[in-house]
Parts: sequence; structure tokens; C-alpha cells
Amino acid sequence: MLFVQHNLLAENANRQLKVSTGKNAKLTEKLSSGYKINRAADDAAGLSISEKMRRQVRGLHQTVSNISEGVGYVQTAEGALNEVHDMLQRINELAVKAANGTNTVEDRAAIDAEIQHLKNEMNRIFSTTTYNEKKIWEPGDKKLLGYDKRQAVNFTGSSYQYIQESVTNANCGVIANSTSDYIIRADAVEGVWVEWKGWDDEDYTTEKVSWKDLEDNNYTFEMSDYFGEKNPATNNLYTTNDKGEVVPQFKHTVSFSVEDTATIDDIVACIKDTRMSAYSYTSMSNNFQNMDGSNKTYTGVAVGGASLNYTAAYASYIHGNSKGHNFDGSDDAFLEPALTANGGKSNLISYPQAATVEEARASTDKWVFSFYMEGIGTVTGTSTSISYYSYDWSDYKDDDENIWWYKYGSHNQYKTDKPHSAAGTLGGLMSALTGTKDEYNYGHGTDSTPGLLLSSKGGATDKGGSITLNFSLTADQEFTYGKDKKSSSVGSFSIRINVDTSDTEETMLQKINNALNGETIMDFSTSSAGSDHHEIDRASAKTHQIDIPIYGGICGFYVQGGTEGGQHISVQYEALSTIALGIGDTNTRTIESASNAINEVKGALRMVSEQRSTFGAYQNRLEHASNINANIEENTQAAESRIRDSDIADLMMEYSVNNILMQAGTSMLTQANQSSQSILELLQ
Repeated sequence: MLFVQHNLLAENANRQLKVSTGKNAKLTEKLSSGYKINRAADDAAGLSISEKMRRQVRGLHQTVSNISEGVGYVQTAEGALNEVHDMLQRINELAVKAANGTNTVEDRAAIDAEIQHLKNEMNRIFSTTTYNEKKIWEPGDKKLLGYDKRQAVNFTGSSYQYIQESVTNANCGVIANSTSDYIIRADAVEGVWVEWKGWDDEDYTTEKVSWKDLEDNNYTFEMSDYFGEKNPATNNLYTTNDKGEVVPQFKHTVSFSVEDTATIDDIVACIKDTRMSAYSYTSMSNNFQNMDGSNKTYTGVAVGGASLNYTAAYASYIHGNSKGHNFDGSDDAFLEPALTANGGKSNLISYPQAATVEEARASTDKWVFSFYMEGIGTVTGTSTSISYYSYDWSDYKDDDENIWWYKYGSHNQYKTDKPHSAAGTLGGLMSALTGTKDEYNYGHGTDSTPGLLLSSKGGATDKGGSITLNFSLTADQEFTYGKDKKSSSVGSFSIRINVDTSDTEETMLQKINNALNGETIMDFSTSSAGSDHHEIDRASAKTHQIDIPIYGGICGFYVQGGTEGGQHISVQYEALSTIALGIGDTNTRTIESASNAINEVKGALRMVSEQRSTFGAYQNRLEHASNINANIEENTQAAESRIRDSDIADLMMEYSVNNILMQAGTSMLTQANQSSQSILELLQ
């Protein structure tokens, strides 16, 4: 039958084509996304199951990370306890040492000082060790165990600092003189400031540093920031440099650390009226000279170090006019020979000479030089002592033992190098060569001292080295420095005499006679620019202890180790401190307390070992939990994949079938549309 109104064949082919096209569209989506479920309509039940599994997988993945953080926490705590263990072992060692009856009170006090420092460090570890800013030994439910005594304030920084590394002509008067030092003042309301009296006898002070500024800057301030108005015309604490810039005459940083619970009153009690000691001095070079001013050289004899007291340097600068000491000078010859002895041939007034070694040994004469110093007057240098290092054999290896003796028989003996001194005379110098020895035992007596050429046993030392002849410099009359201060002390210097292993007493005497005689001239000058130094020592805080509360209780944290609420791993342990360990009052000041300390440390070691074992067990547990969760995550992910992920091979087969059906449907639709053309032939 043929119809014009309805093309049923085409409609049927079109319907089938739409079905094939729709299936192919879904198959294309699944193949391109990799998921068989892209929307709830794809598999409503499968989607619900898949999302539950996804929640579990992602939660398990995070728990593995959580547990890793927990392991890191436990390892940090255990590492800190490892150091505590080492310190407790050292305290135990010291306690056993202190309990020995051969120790003196001073010995036990020295041992106890180290123990207290170790205890303080343990408390610091327990109170400050953190992981991710969480304090490890801070209990959640605090229980007060007692109080630890702590110094409220301690000054920090290096033990001393140079001011601009040198004294200059500009600042030589404003730096603190050695009798006044730098004094730190403090007031609970006004703050902190520094006062001092300069070498020019003027009083100087910084402006006040407020408590807020101190706290904001971690209790550190630079003195020069508070020198006041920056005007060199009215404020001696400033000067103008070569670039035209106004700069402070010197700089020095004051810094101290403060305990957290210390109040302003506590800080004031520690630092008020404390002193930063001031030291000023001038280094000099000095030479043997001929009358014509050219330098002399002597084999084995050389001028050593020299230092001029700042009182003399400042007096020379103030009173010496243009020929006085120049703090900026690079070669300032301010000390000149005063040729007063032997018709002006030498400035060596006294020079002990000896024709024989025996005569030299018996000599008690000193060496005396005379100098002239601009602004000071005549200066006399007098030999005061002799210093040297010598070898000897000792039954004691401990370098702290200064005992020299000899025992017959088989002994373990050690060659040691010890400092010694002798009188500053020719006889003293000769004794440095051979030491002091008993006439009959030739040095075998317990009171004998070895020399550079002979040991206390009388044998050769093979030592060599040098002998230092020390001099003091004193003005012949008092000089004025500052406004009205008086002094006669000028400084010191030394002469170094080398001793070779091949030298004898005779060759050494010849060296001395050749170098120090009626032709000897000494001349002094500053060694270099910047040789004038000013040092400031760090202040020492006054003793003022405050009570630091020590808490006990349970510490710990939870590791979320599962995907459901409440599935956590609890890590709990005791808060530790020296008080909790039972060694809060441990000391070795007496033999009884030292004996008690041994048992107290034994108990502390047991407690620390128990907690370390606890942390070790927790770490093992957490690592097992991490492995389990990782395994569950892997298997759950595989199950979720089977539900939601596309099976590419299966989908490709279905996709190929639908492609064929689409092509067939398209072809049949074309044929169905052509079948109605036969009606036209009937109508012709």
C-alpha cells in the first residue's frame, strides 16, 4: 500500500537512528571522560556507592598525612629527651665525682656549678621545645609542682666591644675614663639611660630609653641613638666627618635578656647602677737605636710589646701641644730618649753586666731606662720581672697540676710546658735558663723549678723558646690629666730574648751584654694609626632571682587516624621538668648532698627512659596505623574504580556496534524517503 500523508517507513528508520545516535553520544561521553558514571542517571545506585567510597579514600589519604605529622612530633620529643639523657648521665658522673672524700669544698662548688647549668638547660628544653609552635611538654590540665629560681635579667652580647676600633683626637675626651666607667641607670617609670664621666672630666648622659621602646626592640638599644641633639657646636658627643656628615663620636650597643615573667621592677633591680667597665690604652712600638737614630739589630734580642696608659697619652695630648701624643697619628714619635747617662751616650741608666756566669747568677741589679715624654716629663722604665715557659717531666698529665718532681723507678711521665716567672734582675734572667735547684740534688727536690736549658732533674730539656724581660714605665713626677687628676703611671713594655736549643749560659750572657749596655738607646712611637683603643666590657646584672612556676600534668595530642569521628589515636605522656624528675634541689655542695644526688639522678634517668620508651612505642604504633590506612585506601580506591571508571574495551565494542547501526539507520532513512516517489508514476 502506498500513502502520501504518512511516510511510515521513514519515521521508523528515523526513530531507530535516534536511538543509535543517543547511545553513541553516551558511549562517546564515557570514553572521553573515563567514567562510566558521569551523572546520576547513568547509574543512580552506583553513584551513591561510589561517592561513599570516594569520601573514605580521600579521608584515608589525609589520615596518612596526619599520622606522618604525629610521627614527626614524637620524633622531635624523643630527640630532645636524648639530649636530656646525655645531661643526666653527665650529672650522674659529676655526682659520683663529688661524692669522693678527697674533694675540697671549692671542688664540690665547682662541680655543682656545672650541675646547676645542666639542670637549667633541661628546664629550658622542657619549657621551649616545640613542634609546629605547639609546646611539647606543656600540660593541658596544669598542676603546679613548684617554682624554679631564675635570674630575672642577664646582659647579652660579646664580653667587650671596641668603640670605632680606635680612639681619635675628636673623641679622646668624651669616652669614659677608667675610674668612672659607663653606669647604667634605670627607673621603673622613666626607663633606662647611661651616664659616664669623660677623660675631659665632663659628665655625659644619654637620653632615656622608654620601657615600651626597650620591649619593642627586645631590650636592646644603641647608645649613640640617644646622644641628644645632633649639633657638634653644642654637643661634644657628635662630630663632623670628612664628608660633612654629623656622626656620633662612638657607638656601643647595650643588650640584655629578660625572663618572661619578670616585671619592670625586677629588671630595674638587676640593671640599676651596673657598670660597663671602660679600658683605654695605646699600643707602641719601640726600637734599639744608634746615636744617629738608625735602628740597631741584635741576634736573639728584640723589643717586645709596649703599652701606654691612657692617662699618660691623654695628658701628652692635652699638655704636650703640637709635640704631644696624636691619637690620629700613624707614626707619632711621642717618647724620645733622654740621654742622661754616660755622657749622653745612652739612655740606659742601669745595665747589669757580668764577666762570668757565676757573677751573673749572683747579680741582683735591675735594668733601668730613662725617657722624655712631651707633656709628661722624664719617664723611667724599670725591669720588674721575667716570664718564660719551660718543659719538664711530670708524673701528672693533667695540665692543671703545677707540680714538678722526680721519682725513681718505672713511671709514666709526661713532658709538659708550664709558665714560670723570676725576678727582673740579671740573676733572675740566668735562673730562667737553669731553673732553681738544690745544691746536692741538682734540681731533684720538690721545690725546684725547671729552666729553659736544664730541667728540674738536671738534664737538658731540648726546649728553646724565649725569655721576656718586663718593664714598668713611671713618670719621675706626677702629671695632670683631665681637669685636676694626678698620676705617675705611664705604661709598660718588654724585651724578648730568644733561647736556642744550642745555647748555653755563656752564649746567653753574651747576647745580653751585647744588647743592653752603655751604648743602648730606646725610642718609642705608636705602632700604627688606630693603635689607640677603647674597650667597653659587658655589664654584669645584679643577682635578682624570680620564681618561675613549674607545672605538671598530662600532655599530649590526638591523631585523627580514621575517616569517622572519634577514630583517633591518643598520644599522652607526663609533663617533665627538673622538679617532676625529682632533681629540682639536687646539688653537690656537701658530700651528703652529692651522695643523695646519685640516687636522685638514678630516678630521673628511669623516668626519662620510660618516657623515651613511650614515645618509641607511639612511633611504632603510628607507623603501623599509617601502613594500614594506606592499604585500606588502595583497596577502597580499586573498588570505587570498578564501580565508576569506564571499561574501555567493553565500551569500544558497544561503540562499534552503534556506529554500524547509525550508518544502517541513515541508509534506510534515505531509502524510505525515496519509496514515496513511486506514487508519482501512478498519477501520470
